[in-house]
Amino acid sequence: MRALGSILSLGLAANAAAMSVTDFGAVCDGVTDDTAAIQAALNWASGAHDVLYTPVGHCKVTGTLSLVQKTNFAVRGVTRQAGTYSSAWKWMGPAGGTMLLLDGVRDSEWSDFALDVGVGATGEPAVMLDVDKITPGTQVPRKNAFRRMLIRGGSTATVRISHTAIANNEANTFEDVEVASTPQNYWQNGVPGGPIGYLIENVNAKNNQIVRGAISGKEAAVAVLQGSIHLQKVEISGSNVWVRKGGAGEPLVIDGCDGDSSKTFLELLPAQTGPVIATGNRFVQGYDGPMFIWGETPGPVSLMNNDFASGGYKPNTAVTFNGTGPILTAIGNVFPNANRLPVPTLAVPKLRSLYALGNYHYGPGNQGTFSNDHLIPYRNSGQQIASLRIGGAAGFVGEVQSLNLPTLQINPNQATVFLSATANLSLTSAPTFRPGMFDGQEVKLVNIGNFSVGLIDRNSLAGSALSLVTPTVLIPPRGSVTLTWYFNAWFQTSPVLSPL
Repeated sequence: MRALGSILSLGLAANAAAMSVTDFGAVCDGVTDDTAAIQAALNWASGAHDVLYTPVGHCKVTGTLSLVQKTNFAVRGVTRQAGTYSSAWKWMGPAGGTMLLLDGVRDSEWSDFALDVGVGATGEPAVMLDVDKITPGTQVPRKNAFRRMLIRGGSTATVRISHTAIANNEANTFEDVEVASTPQNYWQNGVPGGPIGYLIENVNAKNNQIVRGAISGKEAAVAVLQGSIHLQKVEISGSNVWVRKGGAGEPLVIDGCDGDSSKTFLELLPAQTGPVIATGNRFVQGYDGPMFIWGETPGPVSLMNNDFASGGYKPNTAVTFNGTGPILTAIGNVFPNANRLPVPTLAVPKLRSLYALGNYHYGPGNQGTFSNDHLIPYRNSGQQIASLRIGGAAGFVGEVQSLNLPTLQINPNQATVFLSATANLSLTSAPTFRPGMFDGQEVKLVNIGNFSVGLIDRNSLAGSALSLVTPTVLIPPRGSVTLTWYFNAWFQTSPVLSPL
């Protein structure tokens, strides 16, 4: 008997008689071809806006099941017991194509049965479940819900969203769904290629949700070529890449996921611009290789409170750069070694910027230690200086100057300039400082970096606007010097101090 609340939540007809696929001739004995009977049953349910049941047993499917421009219906199996699915639609057709195509379908519910590849099948579909909009019509695919299901197989992808559609394809939910590969297509380390779990291909695919459930044996558990998706508390294992992201789209979120025996946590493709947020995940790398793969990706990435080490030192965990990399914020993470957050420099362009605070890493012998904090601001390609404005107590304004090359101009437009050198260097540009605004203006240079910053006197360097007490003044780490503007030059008015 149907639950009235479930029917009404979908807008289904409460006075209609629920039907089973067996009422349309399906036998579900694993031998009889049930394709036509299931298609007829789906046509009835989607037309009557009612509930269709699929019984205990294996319904044999040999061709694509499709629904076009349908809404408000449900397909339900028998609730699984002991981790097995009593109700299953088993593919026994040729290789290629799609098993279940939802074309412009919205507000449908699918639960408690399996879409699977049958034992002894000569091939498997390219895609097991395709949510798309191919046929012209007023409806766009959205708010389809898949709950407590096993979807296994697909030589290209198990689930594909927005393969051809340019219309919105949004708010589809996969809750407690197991997405898996067949044994013959299970991803193997060192073997190129393999199937994808969830494949999202259009920028208008947005606000799709994967909640709990599992993904296993995939070349990429989730691949978003365009668009976005949210993963929450999903178990991911035995896969080459957890998430691969490219193109534009709304924020992609990886939250509270867990898994062992995978290789790469996040891969960014060229031209990735949509934000990526990863929080509270536990990723256990099962194979040597890159934990992160950064492309020529201008989009921002935030890593917060993730466990990437699971308590152990991994010396062969790496980061691969196929481009400059993203604007990266990393706060409160645990890494398996000290090299997961490479410091960006202009000489070696790694990451457009890095804001790393409160991270921890393991070393040999599983000795843990806090990682260095970094505030290295965004800079365009080839730019010699970047600055980070800092606000504090009333009347306080500071600016951190991130020094990357020995040529530099500083515009002291406030009382204190913080310098953070990435190597021992001297400021040798001419002029080193741009003109001050008025006589008597003071600026204090404070070196908060780990390397010395050298200033060269104007008498030693033609065109320099510096007048120092000696030809060269070194500002050591945690040191400072005050300069005052008089008569078109900056005069040193204090010895080098160590105020920090």
